[in-house]
Amino acid sequence: MSDLDAQSIAFEITERRDAAQTTLELKGEFDLGVVDGVRAALAGADRDAPARIVIDISGLTFMDSSGLALLVEARQAAAAAGRQFAITQPRGQVQRLFQLTGMLDGFVLHAAG
Repeated sequence: MSDLDAQSIAFEITERRDAAQTTLELKGEFDLGVVDGVRAALAGADRDAPARIVIDISGLTFMDSSGLALLVEARQAAAAAGRQFAITQPRGQVQRLFQLTGMLDGFVLHAAG
């Protein structure tokens, strides 16, 4: 098994929908190896045109710049479509990445759960 396969196994996406909101819960390590899968999940979440998209990142143990860039891209796409976009409060290394890049203030925060 390659390192890329091992990373993919360590990552999980769960989708929850209700009338006004789609939530994507991300768990594990969000890096370049899983960006395409998250991008596809975001496209699927956007297909039904919910009023709000929430990305629950509270279960992430790691995120690199490619994951952060995809969240910024998704936030911009949601704004262009007139949708609300929010993330949950990041934790640990992921929170540190947001702090170091100054990006935390650029996102609406949503309570986990």
